[in-house]
Amino acid sequence: MIKTDLDTLRRVFLILSLLLAPVASAQEQDVPVEPVPLTDEIRLEFDAIENVIEQHNEDIADIESRVLDADGLLLEILSARLESLWIAVLAQGVEYAEAVIARREEGFVIAEFEPPAVELLQTNIVVGEMAWTQSSERTILPDSTLGAAEQAAA
Repeated sequence: MIKTDLDTLRRVFLILSLLLAPVASAQEQDVPVEPVPLTDEIRLEFDAIENVIEQHNEDIADIESRVLDADGLLLEILSARLESLWIAVLAQGVEYAEAVIARREEGFVIAEFEPPAVELLQTNIVVGEMAWTQSSERTILPDSTLGAAEQAAA
């Protein structure tokens, strides 16, 4: 799980750089390009991702309110769930940004979706890093100097 989370964070940095990079104009490419308006299907694709992110954010708000009164095992469970949701929101933001980049490369007019994609990644990257760090801190790796039987008994 930790490796996957780190990979997601790396992808965020790459995608942010792609989103923020200027797109070569048709004149620079020496190819006449007609902007293609978005179809309803593509808008629904973006809406679906936004809806998942919104649902995750609602779940996060709910759990954050419950964490305040929790302790012991319940606190550990809610904290782990929060970290999972934060990482899920970040992953959905990556999916959203990748969809924006893909549609832009296909020639679609997606200017209205670029700022929300950048904002989503920028605001959630700190949360994603924090969740990854907390998950890493909770993960107990076996002592590599011990044999397998000793590690299992530890």
